[in-house]
Amino acid sequence: AIATALSEQLTRELKTGSSTDESIGIQQYLTRALGLLDIPNVTLPALRLSLQSSRDIEIRKSGVASIAMIAGRAFEQGTPLDDAETVDALWTLVWQGLITNDTFHALRAFTRTRAPRRRLKGRQPETASFRSRRLAPPSAEGRWASELLTE
Repeated sequence: AIATALSEQLTRELKTGSSTDESIGIQQYLTRALGLLDIPNVTLPALRLSLQSSRDIEIRKSGVASIAMIAGRAFEQGTPLDDAETVDALWTLVWQGLITNDTFHALRAFTRTRAPRRRLKGRQPETASFRSRRLAPPSAEGRWASELLTE
């Protein structure tokens, strides 16, 4: 109930587009508060709104930090975020030059297009199928760093 109320309030505040110091302070507070809650399906949609390039830099910093906290806790609990919208928001920040990754693997995975596999009739694979131990989608792997948090 609290996560929903805070998310709805942040969404309303962000949609007003007000840039007064008071409004920015409220948006920043709400964004940081949502980062403390472990209900990603409720909090992430509002937090993604805080990352838009039209937002004040302090709100964007808080949004990045909150999503990082939620993602870190989820990873530690063995249930990493694999939300496609969150991965898309992450890559939007990459293309804006605001965050970076320490490996090219995530970039390759994000930009890779897969050709459909052909099956040969009557042939079965000779080896048992491999089950990956990967916890995050390939396009979100690696360590991420934010220019926003160092300004």
